[in-house]
Amino acid sequence: MFIPLFASLAFAETPAQNSHSMRNGFRMGYGYISNEHNLRSPHLFLIGYENTHTFSASGPLKILALSNISIAGINQGLFIPTGSLILGYQLYDRLQLGVGPIASITAITEETPNWRLNMLLAAGYTLDLDGFHLPLHIGFVPDIDNRWRIYATTGFSWSVGLKPRSY
Repeated sequence: MFIPLFASLAFAETPAQNSHSMRNGFRMGYGYISNEHNLRSPHLFLIGYENTHTFSASGPLKILALSNISIAGINQGLFIPTGSLILGYQLYDRLQLGVGPIASITAITEETPNWRLNMLLAAGYTLDLDGFHLPLHIGFVPDIDNRWRIYATTGFSWSVGLKPRSY
């Protein structure tokens, strides 16, 4: 009766040595903002910086935490800062799905800018290129005032070495 219990304890799995990974990188891409009357065009070029954390679990699914700061409107001579935080999942180290808040400026031409907080739905696919990563991301921002937005970005990122956990 006690032999199976001790046998199962002897063969218990040890946790992964490095269950947390981090990547940093630059992003650039396209944004479309509908019904924004302060813009000369709804089409925006954007550039930014992204930080991605993944937390391993057993199996192909990982927890994903992603932050991004971007500047949009450069193609129109504008400076429109945007920041987002995505929480979600990464499958097989390639496919990402997540949701989170996005904060951006809305009154671009006024003296006192107004900030807007929305929800961002995001999906992405990452290609591994011998130590560098090529992310392909899309995002959708629904809006109650019909000023919805879509984004498509790419860029490159690199893995950041983390110290392994000691047990």
